[in-house]
Amino acid sequence: MNDLKLMYFSPTSTTKNVVQNIALGFNADYIEYDLTPPSNRLKEFTFNKNDILIIGVPVYSGRIPTIIEPLLRTLDGKGSLAIIVAVYGNRDYDDCLLELYDLMTSCDFKVISAASFVGEHSYTSDLATNRPDQKDLSIAKSFGVKIKNYADCLDVNSKISLNIKGNRPYRELSSDSPIAPVINSSCTNCLICLKHCPSGAISFNEKIAIDENKCIKCHSCVKRCPSNSIDFDGILDKSRIWLVDSFGENRCEPEIIMDNIISK
Repeated sequence: MNDLKLMYFSPTSTTKNVVQNIALGFNADYIEYDLTPPSNRLKEFTFNKNDILIIGVPVYSGRIPTIIEPLLRTLDGKGSLAIIVAVYGNRDYDDCLLELYDLMTSCDFKVISAASFVGEHSYTSDLATNRPDQKDLSIAKSFGVKIKNYADCLDVNSKISLNIKGNRPYRELSSDSPIAPVINSSCTNCLICLKHCPSGAISFNEKIAIDENKCIKCHSCVKRCPSNSIDFDGILDKSRIWLVDSFGENRCEPEIIMDNIISK
């Protein structure tokens, strides 16, 4: 079997959870690359033709997170196999999966399968609450089993055709004014938010400060704060209400894309 590697960007650990459960289906040891901490994105990543990479990203405004796009472009797959995964908050993954496919193939990875999964929306726990749930994770593990067996049957001359939803040019990114969450008086300076901030936006000098120009609104700090001391203080309320009203009634399911077949 090929050597298994995982790579993900996962500020709220949702994408990490999905990717790790796909890996469970391989029933094999693996090397794990967590791109979330800024320091980890300074490391070198090496691949060879015997590798198989599961790479997962959250969907931000229908695209891959811009903070990791430059790093991904530096990868050299050397012909190794790749499974690409997008995790979204029950609205839509738009062009994210297609963009990730284009990026990975341009870096000499042979993408053999793609998948989308649903995770609790980073903006509000009222959309896709507690997802991925056990049903989602069971699908993820079963997908891992299926793709392992599929990969074992491939050879260097195998031709893969994937029908991935999306548009080129990709969805245009919004140019909203920079914003950052607000810290209230209940903050205990535990610095969990600083430790987990993927963009280096949080600093501490007698008190916590957040650089709005670095904040990517991933909500890692909001969801991890043990004292509920940090939030966007009403700034995103309209977006949260719109998301829940527009997409809260429908339960989107994982999509598995293999050799021109989409299954739900």
